[in-house]
Amino acid sequence: MLHRVAPSLLLGLLSLLLPVLPARAEPADGWEELESVPAWVTDPPAREGWIRAVDVGQSNRLDLAYGSDRVLRERLNLRWRIEKSLRPVLGEAARAPAIAGAKAATVVRKGFHLKRAERPQTVGGQVYSVFVLWETPLSVVLGAIPEVQHDASLVALRAEHPVPAWAEVEADPSWVESPPEQKGMFVAVASETSDRPDVARAVADLRAHDHVRFEIQGRLRFQVGNHVAYEAAEHAVSHGVVLERAWRASSGRAWMLWAVPVERILANVPEASQEEVARVLGEPIPPAAWTWQSVDAEPGWVKRPPRWPGHLPYVQTVASEHPDVARQQSIRSAEREVREHLEGLLQPVVGFAAAAEAARAGANRRDQGAHAIYERRAGAGTARAEGTRLVTAWALWQIPIDTVLEALDPKHHAAARAALRP
Repeated sequence: MLHRVAPSLLLGLLSLLLPVLPARAEPADGWEELESVPAWVTDPPAREGWIRAVDVGQSNRLDLAYGSDRVLRERLNLRWRIEKSLRPVLGEAARAPAIAGAKAATVVRKGFHLKRAERPQTVGGQVYSVFVLWETPLSVVLGAIPEVQHDASLVALRAEHPVPAWAEVEADPSWVESPPEQKGMFVAVASETSDRPDVARAVADLRAHDHVRFEIQGRLRFQVGNHVAYEAAEHAVSHGVVLERAWRASSGRAWMLWAVPVERILANVPEASQEEVARVLGEPIPPAAWTWQSVDAEPGWVKRPPRWPGHLPYVQTVASEHPDVARQQSIRSAEREVREHLEGLLQPVVGFAAAAEAARAGANRRDQGAHAIYERRAGAGTARAEGTRLVTAWALWQIPIDTVLEALDPKHHAAARAALRP
């Protein structure tokens, strides 16, 4: 059960519509520019009566990396750490105290590393990696747990979760291309790249489980829908284990090999779909609709997207100078872009609040129709330096209209259905 997760370098908003950004933006109040990854990121100092964890975000702008990144907005690492620690004691009930702790969290410290653009004035060429240390009161977490389980929960929250040491390598490990099969496990490789190996390692440590969750979700969504797929993947990843960690100085890349019990994935999938989901999890490559097609020109469906019965098509476009960046950014920003597109269509007929709720429902249940990526080199006389690598990635999404309507008052259905006609 093998799959590689593409590297992620950029998260947040990036498009050709953005103005040309300076090579460096001034840091906001409270930010530290990090010369190296500090100990408070790799080994947060303990504080009696509090639970601490570090989250990470990345984008070409500091404000986007911090303010628009879902991982940071929802304190996903803090929530994940609490839930993973408590699952042996509370089982599925570990989620409630984890969410309570994340909601009560406050920032202790925050810093960033800036990878500057290789060519000044390149749109999106710079990358901010931001690290935020959160803490939440232990009392809030315990308050969401029955008192009879407090002692066992305290032991679980204070327990260490050892992982393999980082191994420096001179060539890509064999398990990156050919991960070892493990019976009953879904195995995935997550990777990160940076101009500094310590940043790549830190980001991989903090974000790999989110990559693995997304990969599981992607496998399941065609069988059980996006919402069920997300829930099943999120629950299962907290049972995952790290098998290997490796980094390579010459490429600035770090890899992590993960394994997640298949039975934990199936536990949150409807029984009628479990056999098909188990089959899909065992495939060595993702379903066809998840495969990126290399093209020599813009596909016809970009201008004339096909419409599935009962769906609204939406084509997402991402530009970059590296195919891995374009692919990962497309995946990461899809939910936000689809949601904003739906809000724009619905707001004139149902109002802002109702449009936001319906758009969120539609974006969460979107399906993928196709992916394409187009690589070429800039020619003489263009806005980019001659020979510059140019990459455009397109993703075709199909949004189920009934899901959008279910989130609206029936009196708005006719007007909303009309607004959703392409």
